[in-house]
Amino acid sequence: ERIQGKPIRKEYPNLRYPKERHETQDYIQFKMLEYKGLNFERGTLGGLTNPLSKSREFGPIEGSVTLPMQSKISDVNTVNWGESDINPLQAVGLGLLNSNDLIGTLETLKENVTNNTAGVLSNTVSAAKILAFQEALQVKGLLARTTGAIFNPNTELLFRGPQLRPFGFSFFLAARSQSEANEIKQIIRFFKQGMSIKESTDNLFLKTPNVFNIRYVFGRTGQDHPGLNRIKTCALKSCSVDYNPDNTFMTFEDGTMTAYRITMQFQELLPITEVDYAGSGAGPLANADEVDFGLPPSLIGF
Repeated sequence: ERIQGKPIRKEYPNLRYPKERHETQDYIQFKMLEYKGLNFERGTLGGLTNPLSKSREFGPIEGSVTLPMQSKISDVNTVNWGESDINPLQAVGLGLLNSNDLIGTLETLKENVTNNTAGVLSNTVSAAKILAFQEALQVKGLLARTTGAIFNPNTELLFRGPQLRPFGFSFFLAARSQSEANEIKQIIRFFKQGMSIKESTDNLFLKTPNVFNIRYVFGRTGQDHPGLNRIKTCALKSCSVDYNPDNTFMTFEDGTMTAYRITMQFQELLPITEVDYAGSGAGPLANADEVDFGLPPSLIGF
């Protein structure tokens, strides 16, 4: 059962700045989607298939905002790696855990220690005794104090998990006419209203704000820009508006400011995986406007 929310705005005008942009100019397009939640029917809860992977559902919202290309465009792919240690005693325990014949393995270990009193296993057993005293006496570093040695920690860098890519945008919007000033106000409203939390019908719950599809558009074709990266569906985490960015208080006759600066911080909902770069330009979805919305046409090449 889904939590029912209050009616939300699902239609916006197609807004653009500057209003007189030439059709061949490249631009950035922002479109909103309604976040509906997870679809558990696409996966098997009791099996090995992860039902949470790429199973989010979105609903269409009419309208878009197109803004000019920025002077600096970048992306950063990162994954989380961290150091991990395992000492010889832990390694022995891991070996015992993976053994199908635990009794036989312990007998073999005992024989090796008996027949190799000056070897590595004897050193390990001696160290284990010292560590047992250390735990009993609550004295740290007892092994190093008594033997002048420590266990080899076998430090290794291991994969810890993915990280979601952030994207920041800052646009200086200076109106050259009254109508363009009104267009700018609607653009700011588009982002502010879209990122706002939603309420349930009974006011007991808060629902997820709308999310955004962001595209770099090649003006000559209207397709994704061939020289720039693709961006997966994003959440708008912050939107800051500077109402007099040129440090001068100037308005039109109706009180609309002559210039605004909006600064926005987005973050992707899903991490980048190797399959997103598969193929020679066609990703898992042929069109970002298909049902899933969460996967762009391609991330190949960069």
